[in-house]
Amino acid sequence: METEKQPEASGFWGNVPTGVKVGLIVAGSVLLIGGVGGYFVNRRIKKNRADKILRGAVVEGSLANIISKIYEAIDGGGTNENLLYEAFFDIPTQADYSRVAELYKQAYDQSLEEDLQGDVEGEERQTLNYIISSKPANKQGKPSYRLLPDWLRRLREAKSWFNTDEDKIYRVLWEIPDKQGAAMLSQAVSQDQQIDYESLTDYLEGQLDTDELEEARRILSKKK
Repeated sequence: METEKQPEASGFWGNVPTGVKVGLIVAGSVLLIGGVGGYFVNRRIKKNRADKILRGAVVEGSLANIISKIYEAIDGGGTNENLLYEAFFDIPTQADYSRVAELYKQAYDQSLEEDLQGDVEGEERQTLNYIISSKPANKQGKPSYRLLPDWLRRLREAKSWFNTDEDKIYRVLWEIPDKQGAAMLSQAVSQDQQIDYESLTDYLEGQLDTDELEEARRILSKKK
């Protein structure tokens, strides 16, 4: 019985000999693997260079750790917003933030502002700005509580019996500069009829589930 002849492949690829096809596939795979490998090699070189520069800034204490934390939060494909908020919160003063930006540029050969623009926008970026603006201007200065009405407004907006916006609550908590700010917000919550809770703690316990409440408490525990 005569076997039915299969139709020949058409187009350029169909006319390429099998051996050449294999060679092209292998070459493409090598280029792809080489490109991925090159990315990780360059990333390692960049990190080693940054670590060396930041070690040279050891006299500035925790600033080097803060800078490393910022880079870790925004490096790669995604952004770790909570780690970024924490890093910004750990910056003692607005003057220190200016120094952080200088050291970041030296360490990574990139502007902190440009890197943030590529990773953070909208409410997230606003929170970073608010965290810094609530800091003392310098070591002799005092924190600012001018955002208190805005914190209260956003807690109202985040409140829901079915779909609480926990991320908005976290952002408010990160912006509070210290224990006094937290106490002032708690008093404002107790006096706000729309929120209808007796304190900030009462509000958090009423709006957040167990894991979310633990995160809120962790943020508040950093207030000094």
